[in-house]
Order: sequence, then structure tokens, then C-alpha cells
Amino acid sequence: MEPGIILIAPGDFHMEVKQRQKAGKTVEVVVLNKGERVQGVRPSVDVLLNSIAPIYGKNSLGVILTGMGSDGSTGIEKLKKAGGKVIAEDESTCVVYGMPRAVIEHKLADHILPITKIAEGIVENV
Repeated sequence: MEPGIILIAPGDFHMEVKQRQKAGKTVEVVVLNKGERVQGVRPSVDVLLNSIAPIYGKNSLGVILTGMGSDGSTGIEKLKKAGGKVIAEDESTCVVYGMPRAVIEHKLADHILPITKIAEGIVENV
């Protein structure tokens, strides 16, 4: 993993962050796997967020954008308990409000922003 790099999980693979030892140092690596579907989907953002929370804790920021179902809400809850911050997309700009709704209804979002303000919200919270 490198600062300033965005990774997107390929279709049909979960993405996780793991810690490994390399040259006597602990480093974070991204691992792809074909584990069981979570809430019927793979990739699942819950899998990714559940792996990030214990590693990055208060230094993590979860962003939940438009999407069907409630994928992400369990991982966001774990991230919040670890001290991380959460941005959810506002219903007014969502194509499908399912994923942000689940986070917002569980009162897990620190910020609820329209899509046009998400990038600004990320910059302000990192």
C-alpha cells in the first residue's frame, strides 16, 4: 500500500488489508480472496472495512456511496468503534440509497454529504 493510491476490488474478489512482516518491519498489504459471499455479494465492503478497523483504528475514514442493500454497515460500525470517521452520501444524490441509508439510520455517519462534496469531505478528514 502507498499513500495517494486508490485500489478498487476486482469483480468476484473480496479485498482485505493484512499486516505482514517484511525485513523486520510490519507492513500492510492488500490481499484478494474468493471467500464466501457476504450478504450475497463479492466483493463486499464489509470484508474490507472489517480488516481495516483493527489496523488503522482512529486513522481510518470510511466513505459509503450509493449502492443497493446494507453492505458496509457492519464494517462501518466496527470502524467507528475503533475510532474511525465516516462519510455517507446524502440521499439527494444517490442513484440507490440502500448502503448510505443503512449507515445513516444506524447513526454511524459523522458527515452526510452530496456526491459533489465528498472529495472535499475526505480532504478535511484525513
